[in-house]
Amino acid sequence: VNERYKVMNKTQTKEAINNEFFDYVESNYGEGWILEEGMGGRMYVVPRYTKKGDDIIEYSLSQHTICTYNWGSDETKQVEKDLNIKLSEILQKHNK
Repeated sequence: VNERYKVMNKTQTKEAINNEFFDYVESNYGEGWILEEGMGGRMYVVPRYTKKGDDIIEYSLSQHTICTYNWGSDETKQVEKDLNIKLSEILQKHNK
């Protein structure tokens, strides 16, 4: 952060959004969900209770989008909705 102007550049803003999102996931879903690093600038929010790939929630580090499979479990779809709400709040805070 440029202390003189209190302005973040594009990279700093993306990092701040990602870090705030990860903190939220870890503090609210840390017991049942884990973060895994994916390929191509993606992170995965993975439930501990299943080994099915259908229940993975994908987060894009650069686009700040979340998606999951339509045929994922109801719990996964609910977590995805909750994460999208929080991500929208974070993006609004950073004027994205």
